[in-house]
Amino acid sequence: DRPAYALQSRGSDGVDTLASSAKEMIDDYVTQILDTQPEGPFNLIGWSYGGTVVQAVADALDRLGHQVALVAILDAQPGGHGFREVHAGKDSADYRAELEDDFTQYIRLGGRQGFLDTMADVLANNAALMMDFTSPAYRGDVLYFNAAQEDTSYAHLWRPYVQGTLDVHTMNATHHEMHMP
Repeated sequence: DRPAYALQSRGSDGVDTLASSAKEMIDDYVTQILDTQPEGPFNLIGWSYGGTVVQAVADALDRLGHQVALVAILDAQPGGHGFREVHAGKDSADYRAELEDDFTQYIRLGGRQGFLDTMADVLANNAALMMDFTSPAYRGDVLYFNAAQEDTSYAHLWRPYVQGTLDVHTMNATHHEMHMP
């Protein structure tokens, strides 16, 4: 019952210039969101690297005085240390191998090798930017989903960056962690 808009990283089309900083990327996303929907409430969802970005976008919108109704993060780490912990030492070739492995489970790649190369470059750039970025302390609530069927959860890494409630959901159980100001 809610419209959904997907934001794609600059450079994903193989033409646009890659973002040069996390702040530039976040400002760009906030601008795109406000151009599409000038007033809240905003419902924001981000998966993996997108979860790191969506939390910072929510913070930016909140600080601009907009109502953020929902922030949902799926299998993501905060920027800086949390992101370095998972992504340090990876390069474009590593991301390309991961993408190829993931995509071949769902689609035939055929002539999409250039697409994989482009997306690997975008992922390597975005990961490098997020490793040097400190996620803000967002004043609102966050729903965190352990969507992957793995034992690893990054939910605990978000506690310093969520001033409201951090509500953690897993595939088989739900755990609620409350934070009182």
